Amino acid sequence: MRNTTLVQIITLILTLVCFSSFANNVTELSKTSHSDSVTKLKVGLLSPERPPYYFVDKTSGEISGFYIDLLKEATRGLPVELEYKVYPQARLREYMVHGRLDIEPGIDKEWRQTKEEMNNSVYTQPFMQSDEVLVFWDPNFQLSQH
Repeated sequence: MRNTTLVQIITLILTLVCFSSFANNVTELSKTSHSDSVTKLKVGLLSPERPPYYFVDKTSGEISGFYIDLLKEATRGLPVELEYKVYPQARLREYMVHGRLDIEPGIDKEWRQTKEEMNNSVYTQPFMQSDEVLVFWDPNFQLSQH
């Protein structure tokens, strides 16, 4: 039974790696995971919210979104509990370097600046690209007549 759990944990790790940044706690995770216990993984989310990727659902008060749904699906049936933490970017980066977070979804390797950030995380090839655009109405804007 322990081998089955270990295979599930390895599968989880490989699946979660697609989220681009996963702390190098793989050895600790496999040592502490047993079929009768639950492994807690801390997921770091950047403050403020980033809909549709993650946001607080106004109805339930729960964190929801694309990354959350994907993580739930990846861990379904595994002895894993996900604990979401929302922090400013500097704190997320520091916590990933020092192993205080296990997963930071939606991070591109090229956004990182220090050796520690590169060495203490596992990154994947980008699994999606998102071009963000800010659109708003300026009441003082006037179209020119040509």
